[in-house]
Amino acid sequence: MTSQSHHTQQQIEFPPYELEITLDRSSGIYKEQEWISGFVKVIHPDEEQFNPIYSKSLKIQGEGFLTAQNRQTNKQLESITSQNYSEELFKVQTVAAEDQQVTYKDTFAFKFKLQPNKNQKLLETYVGVYISVSYEINCTMKLQSGQKIQGVLPFYVQCPGQGKENIKGELVIPRPQQIEMSPEKLLIQNPNQRIPDFKIIGKLESDIDYFQNDIKGSFIIEECDGTVRTIDLQLIRVEKIENEKVLS
Repeated sequence: MTSQSHHTQQQIEFPPYELEITLDRSSGIYKEQEWISGFVKVIHPDEEQFNPIYSKSLKIQGEGFLTAQNRQTNKQLESITSQNYSEELFKVQTVAAEDQQVTYKDTFAFKFKLQPNKNQKLLETYVGVYISVSYEINCTMKLQSGQKIQGVLPFYVQCPGQGKENIKGELVIPRPQQIEMSPEKLLIQNPNQRIPDFKIIGKLESDIDYFQNDIKGSFIIEECDGTVRTIDLQLIRVEKIENEKVLS
């Protein structure tokens, strides 16, 4: 007869500490060559339960990335994520809180200049469907016990005047665009649906519009068999990036 003893290992749960990042600007908006500064603090949901912790190091890192889905993979949706294109535009790192005890009162300041990596240029923050440009501050505190506490905070980059050149560095010249709408140009899903005859012409004053600038134009109804109740204008965002590594 064999007796077996079972030992249950009790997993010790690490208290819910987090790193809170605070910037010197409430807007979180910066331009190239400006200084980004702020501080990092260890927080706990219940301040009374905050016990001092022992930090081995605190890594504070600023990063900026351009990411895009490769157009060639859009036909195979399951492989898009693995074939995304990513380019690092900006990275800087500093280390603090080395081999010291940390309490809830302690804060760790940081300051670094927003400038691009070598042979790169900063791009304005952009969140699109297939293309995005994002910037963030990542912080990781490694404890002497081997555990880690992390925090992340996005910030935003403005690049005044950006967009006046195309991807080849050539000056882009705005041009007016003519628009014409008629039943023949509609995408009709139901072929049995009756569409009244109409003709609407219009003009956009420019085919290039910059961030925070007005989009101007006009429309004229030249012909229409029915009563026009409303005309809805829909803006469609077109995203494009092209280089030797990606076409999106």
